[in-house]
Amino acid sequence: MFLRFYRYLFLFLACLPQQVFAFELSAKAQISLITGSAGQELYAIFGHSAIRVYDPLFQIDVTFDFNTPNFLLKFAQGRLLYSLSRDNYTLFLEYYQAEGRSVQEQILDLALEDKQKLFKFLENNAKPANRDYKYDFFYDNCATRIRDVLQKVLGNRLTWRAETDTKRKTFKQLLEPYLKDAWVNYGIYLILGLRADNQATIQQEMFLPNFLSEAVSEAILTTDGKKAPLAKPKKQALQVMASQPAHGIFTPIVLMTLLGLGLGGLTFWEMKKGIRLRGVDFGLFFITGLAGCLFLTMWIATDHLATHMNLNMLWAFPPHAVLAFWLLRVQVGKVLGWYFSGFAIFQVLLVLDWFILPQVYHIAVLPLILVLAWRSYRISAPLPAQPK
Repeated sequence: MFLRFYRYLFLFLACLPQQVFAFELSAKAQISLITGSAGQELYAIFGHSAIRVYDPLFQIDVTFDFNTPNFLLKFAQGRLLYSLSRDNYTLFLEYYQAEGRSVQEQILDLALEDKQKLFKFLENNAKPANRDYKYDFFYDNCATRIRDVLQKVLGNRLTWRAETDTKRKTFKQLLEPYLKDAWVNYGIYLILGLRADNQATIQQEMFLPNFLSEAVSEAILTTDGKKAPLAKPKKQALQVMASQPAHGIFTPIVLMTLLGLGLGGLTFWEMKKGIRLRGVDFGLFFITGLAGCLFLTMWIATDHLATHMNLNMLWAFPPHAVLAFWLLRVQVGKVLGWYFSGFAIFQVLLVLDWFILPQVYHIAVLPLILVLAWRSYRISAPLPAQPK
């Protein structure tokens, strides 16, 4: 019994230097940037970044990880808090092993003084009073936090690679290589707003973990007047063969094209018969109106800046979720007819200005915009008088 008591007491005291007291790292301590590869789940498709602190003398091997559980649920609620957690590195690797994701490590070539400052900064920010922060997809996530931590601790001695490209990629273009699933690609294009088509600077590119890793590889740190690479060469901490996503036949482009052809053929048949199927118009404009309401909600009722100012509302017009009920009437009236006539013209202008719009649309919405234009024209045109 006493042996068991002393064993637990020893373990408790051994944990105190990590959990309670601020102490000095040993000369053998290492601090690394950890980059996790993309996962299959939507929240993980862009990879992940963390910081590892390893000190064999004090038996410290932990990761400081900016993350949050139940990411998708909290994202949908509109106000997503990330937390800086302090976890065992071995458990971190086991988690990535179970998810089938590789892990890469870059040891930062820091003086002991810089390691100590960085470690204390992370320990302080992991406290309950400091660990939470408001997540932003482009500007404040797991990767940008690490970029900012390095900048704060190392100050002007840290130099990132200089801007050399005259034409920078937009945030949306940077996301493209990760959007291998056609439906995820379509959904991202629909939900992201105008900011996603802004050009990203080199520092802004670091919102993606792989770009942060590359930037750290190219960064220069000045110590005692001498310039040297910030990080040592990358090494593979965990190698897992990534599975490729299966591509089905019914992609958004295929389905939207079939929908467009089907509704276009139906509209042509209506014109031949001199009728208008009111249920079709109701369904088309009610569903696109609901989509517009979602885009509007993501703009005005959430903290996600990436979803603000979404110009997809120019075709998925929120008021149509209400106006669609008037389309169930036999004759819509002159005022509503004029409105839909103007909406038809506006949709045609969207198509004509496709390549100069400030926000890039997904190509799969093009058939839908054309159908909206044609159905709007049919609504605005008076139906021929029916024989008595």
